[in-house]
Amino acid sequence: MRLKFFLAQKSCKICDCGSLHLDVTQHIELQFKTKPKRYTHSHEAISMKKLFLSLSSLALATLSFAQPAMWGTPVAPRPESVALAQSVPIADVHMHFNVNRQPVGQMLQRMQEGNIRWGGGVGDYTGEMQAALGERYIAAIGQTEFTKVLMSSGEKGLQNLEHPVFVEFFKEAEAMMASGKARGFGEIHIDNKTTTNFNDPFGRSIPLESPVVQRMYEIANEHKGFVQIHYDKSFRTVDQIITMAQRYPKSLTIVSHCMPKGTPDDMRKIFSAAPNVICEISGATHIHGIPRIVTPSGINSRWLQMIEDYPDRVMMGTDPCCGLMGRYNEIVQVMRSQALSAMKPETLEKVAYKNALRVFGLPN
Repeated sequence: MRLKFFLAQKSCKICDCGSLHLDVTQHIELQFKTKPKRYTHSHEAISMKKLFLSLSSLALATLSFAQPAMWGTPVAPRPESVALAQSVPIADVHMHFNVNRQPVGQMLQRMQEGNIRWGGGVGDYTGEMQAALGERYIAAIGQTEFTKVLMSSGEKGLQNLEHPVFVEFFKEAEAMMASGKARGFGEIHIDNKTTTNFNDPFGRSIPLESPVVQRMYEIANEHKGFVQIHYDKSFRTVDQIITMAQRYPKSLTIVSHCMPKGTPDDMRKIFSAAPNVICEISGATHIHGIPRIVTPSGINSRWLQMIEDYPDRVMMGTDPCCGLMGRYNEIVQVMRSQALSAMKPETLEKVAYKNALRVFGLPN
């Protein structure tokens, strides 16, 4: 008997992190010089099963030590971009802020220290911050109400357009969007169960096409606003994002974190099918515990190539949530030194702030 063992490695379907997960396609082919033997005794069949399992385990173990280049490797800074990455102003399109957790003045000081000129894009909406930043505030609404309904009524409540909280909210949302007080909705967590503990009460998984989210898209489409969604990669994520973007062509879909668990190829597919979709690269650093895009040694090469291929479709964010507000400027510095510095100068400026100015109509 001659045994041939073939292994083909693919990019990680789970997170494209290059170090945490392995997606292997295994193909075992047995070729017999003589007619294949029929195993009539159970111990013979068991022995063959053990052989296959042993070979499979050996191959997986071998591949686990060979971190493949096809997953992407950290990219060193470009000499011509290092200084610019440190000085360029930044529009933080994933800047969580809660006035009950820190004073507005403290947040403004952190923004000034990090040269963050514009911020917002996600909740909580804060009138005090809007008053302080004026037109530089990317006012997003809906996250507070979405969370409130989840905690009181679960996933079913999130899909109930007649829920009292949503009835009142959408009345106010219409007025805020019409007056320009709000620019869009976000961060709307559609599916975050694979990036939180499955038993976490904050976790949920609902269709993007649910009635409540569709209502947000309708309002955004009417007023040329945005919907920023947190949507973990699943079998339906890519197709649903494309469907909603095409259904509401005057709206802008912002994919938080460039799709948690997603890959550069997922974003390429979306970008090629829907011109009104953009993504932001927050929440994917070692500080967040998920160095999927930005590692301590540099930005992942596959993600960097996608950004360079679509320089008008990616924006900057920090995501200082979940106890990380005290490390806000540390996050900013990581993004400058590990991510922006590896980009071409013209791409760097677009990702840092120019794309945000263009899509949100922000003052320069």
